[in-house]
Amino acid sequence: MSEAIIAVVNADQATKKFLENCHFNGLPLQFFANGLELSNAWLGKDLDVVAIIAQSEIMGASGISLLEALRNKQFSSVPFFLLTGPVKENLLRFSLKAGVTDVFVTPYD
Repeated sequence: MSEAIIAVVNADQATKKFLENCHFNGLPLQFFANGLELSNAWLGKDLDVVAIIAQSEIMGASGISLLEALRNKQFSSVPFFLLTGPVKENLLRFSLKAGVTDVFVTPYD
Protein backbone atom coordinates (compact mmCIF):
# COMPACT_ATOMS: atom_id res chain seq x y z
CA MET A 1 0.00 0.00 0.00
CA SER A 2 1.19 3.53 -0.71
CA GLU A 3 1.85 6.43 1.64
CA ALA A 4 -1.06 7.61 3.81
CA ILE A 5 -2.82 10.66 2.34
CA ILE A 6 -5.72 13.00 2.96
CA ALA A 7 -7.94 13.13 -0.12
CA VAL A 8 -9.40 16.55 -0.96
CA VAL A 9 -12.34 16.54 -3.36
CA ASN A 10 -13.80 19.41 -5.40
CA ALA A 11 -11.83 22.16 -3.66
CA ASP A 12 -11.70 25.59 -5.26
CA GLN A 13 -8.41 27.49 -5.45
CA ALA A 14 -8.99 29.47 -2.24
CA THR A 15 -9.77 26.29 -0.31
CA LYS A 16 -6.75 24.50 -1.75
CA LYS A 17 -4.51 27.36 -0.63
CA PHE A 18 -6.13 27.40 2.82
CA LEU A 19 -5.71 23.63 3.28
CA GLU A 20 -2.12 23.66 2.04
CA ASN A 21 -1.32 26.09 4.88
CA CYS A 22 -2.85 23.79 7.51
CA HIS A 23 -0.87 21.18 9.43
CA PHE A 24 -2.23 17.64 9.17
CA ASN A 25 0.41 15.81 11.23
CA GLY A 26 2.67 15.72 8.21
CA LEU A 27 0.15 13.85 6.06
CA PRO A 28 0.18 15.00 2.44
CA LEU A 29 -2.92 16.25 0.67
CA GLN A 30 -3.91 14.78 -2.67
CA PHE A 31 -6.45 16.78 -4.67
CA PHE A 32 -9.20 15.25 -6.83
CA ALA A 33 -11.55 17.15 -9.13
CA ASN A 34 -14.55 15.04 -8.12
CA GLY A 35 -15.64 11.87 -6.38
CA LEU A 36 -15.33 9.72 -9.48
CA GLU A 37 -11.68 10.68 -9.86
CA LEU A 38 -11.07 9.84 -6.19
CA SER A 39 -12.87 6.51 -6.44
CA ASN A 40 -11.01 5.47 -9.60
CA ALA A 41 -7.63 6.45 -8.13
CA TRP A 42 -8.42 4.72 -4.84
CA LEU A 43 -9.32 1.48 -6.58
CA GLY A 44 -6.67 1.68 -9.28
CA LYS A 45 -3.69 2.82 -7.22
CA ASP A 46 -4.56 1.19 -3.89
CA LEU A 47 -4.30 4.55 -2.11
CA ASP A 48 -4.03 4.68 1.67
CA VAL A 49 -6.66 7.37 2.25
CA VAL A 50 -6.89 8.19 5.96
CA ALA A 51 -9.41 11.05 5.64
CA ILE A 52 -11.51 12.79 3.00
CA ILE A 53 -12.19 16.52 2.88
CA ALA A 54 -14.86 17.46 0.35
CA GLN A 55 -15.98 20.95 -0.62
CA SER A 56 -19.64 20.81 -1.57
CA GLU A 57 -23.15 21.69 -0.61
CA ILE A 58 -24.43 19.05 1.79
CA MET A 59 -26.84 17.66 -0.79
CA GLY A 60 -24.39 18.24 -3.68
CA ALA A 61 -22.49 15.67 -5.72
CA SER A 62 -19.42 15.82 -3.46
CA GLY A 63 -21.47 15.91 -0.26
CA ILE A 64 -23.61 13.14 1.18
CA SER A 65 -23.99 11.58 -2.28
CA LEU A 66 -20.22 11.04 -2.44
CA LEU A 67 -20.14 9.65 1.08
CA GLU A 68 -22.89 7.15 0.24
CA ALA A 69 -21.17 6.12 -3.02
CA LEU A 70 -17.90 5.51 -1.18
CA ARG A 71 -19.68 3.45 1.45
CA ASN A 72 -21.17 1.32 -1.32
CA LYS A 73 -17.60 0.63 -2.51
CA GLN A 74 -16.50 -0.50 0.99
CA PHE A 75 -14.68 2.74 1.89
CA SER A 76 -16.84 3.41 4.93
CA SER A 77 -14.23 3.55 7.69
CA VAL A 78 -12.51 6.73 6.47
CA PRO A 79 -13.48 9.99 8.23
CA PHE A 80 -15.37 12.29 5.85
CA PHE A 81 -15.26 16.06 6.44
CA LEU A 82 -17.42 18.48 4.53
CA LEU A 83 -16.63 22.12 3.74
CA THR A 84 -19.77 24.00 2.77
CA GLY A 85 -21.33 27.43 2.56
CA PRO A 86 -23.88 28.75 5.03
CA VAL A 87 -26.48 26.07 5.72
CA LYS A 88 -29.53 25.56 7.88
CA GLU A 89 -29.19 23.72 11.17
CA ASN A 90 -31.47 20.87 10.08
CA LEU A 91 -29.14 20.07 7.13
CA LEU A 92 -26.14 20.08 9.46
CA ARG A 93 -27.85 17.56 11.72
CA PHE A 94 -28.91 15.49 8.70
CA SER A 95 -25.34 15.33 7.37
CA LEU A 96 -23.95 14.20 10.72
CA LYS A 97 -26.64 11.51 11.03
CA ALA A 98 -25.77 10.39 7.50
CA GLY A 99 -22.18 9.73 8.59
CA VAL A 100 -20.29 12.94 7.86
CA THR A 101 -17.59 13.21 10.54
CA ASP A 102 -17.84 17.01 10.76
CA VAL A 103 -19.06 19.98 8.74
CA PHE A 104 -17.15 23.24 8.45
CA VAL A 105 -19.07 26.27 7.22
CA THR A 106 -17.30 28.95 5.17
CA PRO A 107 -15.72 31.29 5.65
CA TYR A 108 -13.15 29.41 7.72
CA ASP A 109 -10.41 31.73 8.87
